[in-house]
Amino acid sequence: MTNDKKLDLLKKYAPYVWLSDRKKSNYFPSSVDFAFSNMERFKDDKDGKYWIKTKDILKEPSDELPFFDGQNPAKAEVPIYAFWVDRHSVVKLVYFLFYPYNRGKSVINTIVGNHVGDWELVAIDLLPDKSAHDDYRPAQVFLSQHDGGALYEWGSPDMEWEGHRPIVYAAYGSHANYASCGEHKYLDFIIGDLTDWCYKDVKWNTQNNLLCYDFSAKKALTPDQKWPAWMRNDYSSTLSGRDPSDPTSGAIWRWGNPEDGKVWPTDYYRLESGPTGPISKDIWDSNNQNQEAILFTKSDFGGKIDRITSPKKEFSSDFNDEIRSINIIAGNWIIYKNHNFGGDSVFRKPGKYLNNDEIGISEISSVRVLPAYLFQGQPIILLFKNDRFGGDYKIYGADVPNLKSSDFNDTASSAIVISGTWKLYIKKDYGGDYSKTLKPGSYSSPSQLAILNDVVSSLKLIT
Repeated sequence: MTNDKKLDLLKKYAPYVWLSDRKKSNYFPSSVDFAFSNMERFKDDKDGKYWIKTKDILKEPSDELPFFDGQNPAKAEVPIYAFWVDRHSVVKLVYFLFYPYNRGKSVINTIVGNHVGDWELVAIDLLPDKSAHDDYRPAQVFLSQHDGGALYEWGSPDMEWEGHRPIVYAAYGSHANYASCGEHKYLDFIIGDLTDWCYKDVKWNTQNNLLCYDFSAKKALTPDQKWPAWMRNDYSSTLSGRDPSDPTSGAIWRWGNPEDGKVWPTDYYRLESGPTGPISKDIWDSNNQNQEAILFTKSDFGGKIDRITSPKKEFSSDFNDEIRSINIIAGNWIIYKNHNFGGDSVFRKPGKYLNNDEIGISEISSVRVLPAYLFQGQPIILLFKNDRFGGDYKIYGADVPNLKSSDFNDTASSAIVISGTWKLYIKKDYGGDYSKTLKPGSYSSPSQLAILNDVVSSLKLIT
């Protein structure tokens, strides 16, 4: 596909974003260059990576500097950073919004969760469609929200739309992206709910100032731009001949000052460390091409939506015990009744599971995905500490005469055979009683393995 076609599609679907104008402090977005003029790059003593921090010292964790107010898109040309991400079967249009400052929440006479620098994103999935004018059709849109986000089917009545473009509401202070104006609860805190508020004050037409890039090629899509140095991931180095303190001189691990002002007795800080930048987000992760599931709170893919690409030990209150259908797009997942991969569980491959009967479990509190490299044809068996695939697990691809070598002796209670045919033995060096011959499949209990619980000491690949 030509660069012009990529540019056309990035422009066609660029979101409208409603921002808050609260007169006193607005915390508008800005270009990264606007923030860079007030910041400096430094190497952190603890992790050896380059961060950026404010040139002016913040005397108190809740202090603010003038540039934290950002740039009002109604009065300045504020860019949005748009990326074409080719994931073979799916193309992602990823729009990153930068804000110089994230204002936290008022808790017990203080402000908790401030941080310098803030990155949010809107991502649109395009699917191949030869019948469509552009050869692609939009399928869904993802809105970032704090540590997670929300996923909507394209054209969903739960979102607002203007022609081909989604309308997004950026929360005041936190900039979390929502599908509607008003109040949005996002966290059960120690003393009550934490909520975001979205207002319909300033309409940002992001289409007017797109900076567009091809992520796979690591190139700008227009001749007047270059691939940004801050989109590098060599966090401990600086471009040759450049001043390391210049924010444009190399990769940036964290985009704001280090944490300060811990709020006892919690693990929260009045000033949290600056966030990681776009290059660190899992939206690019090639491994995640092979592990993706979409969860719904109603049968037949209805209700609220959550897209996951990695294990979840627990879900938010909106999804815990409320998942009613799952579309496993890629990867092999284990779905659990309890938190922390406990309780009843089922092993599920890619497919559409329209209700809890098809999923095989009625209440869901955690899930985990098995690494994609396990499914490349080589013999693989997974042993789990607990029955129903709970607890820790170990991966084996060959004979193991003594499981003490991997700290898993007399531990296994369930197993999943990915490939090959295996036997488990109760003594080292393949001695004593042994399990039945285990062919590819899932064995959720010692009885299914035909061996006693917590007695496996060696294992052998038969074929």
